[in-house]
Amino acid sequence: MEAKTKDEYFRVALELLADHGATGVTIANLCTALNVTKGSFYHHFESGPDFMRVFLMDWERKYAKPDVEDARGIADPVERLNRLKPLVVGLRHEAESAIRALARTDDFAAEVQSRVDAERLQVVTESIVALGIDPAEASDFAYTAVAMLIGAQHMSRPVDRVQLARQLDAFERWLIAVRALTA
Repeated sequence: MEAKTKDEYFRVALELLADHGATGVTIANLCTALNVTKGSFYHHFESGPDFMRVFLMDWERKYAKPDVEDARGIADPVERLNRLKPLVVGLRHEAESAIRALARTDDFAAEVQSRVDAERLQVVTESIVALGIDPAEASDFAYTAVAMLIGAQHMSRPVDRVQLARQLDAFERWLIAVRALTA
């Protein structure tokens, strides 16, 4: 057996989350999927709860922040929203849905998910404000956009990415129409 990296454990954890929810992310399941011993697991992590904390921080760092930071680098708000759409459609929705379920009973998971949602809300709000829409109204529109994402994650398994992409396109057309009406 070859040694596995923390990243390999995290990759498998995402797969287990997507397939089985948080209860599927066990030390035994991780080790079986990676074909390693439990000693290998304990070489990297103190315990199951320690693994989950480190994994959630890694998920936030790798899958949430880079997308938001990438979008913020685009000055044109329509172009920024267009850049966000494929990122949103391409998320690991089934795994994120499991993280959201875990967040209902785990304070640390709730804290991480809350930060991720806040970042997403902020970048979408900034983009909508840049379209020329009143900040208070933009905040409501951003909330609606993020709620669409969360709803899509829970409405079908697997997430219907084609439907989600159509919804996001319709949302963008709606925003542009609102901007035209308020200009």
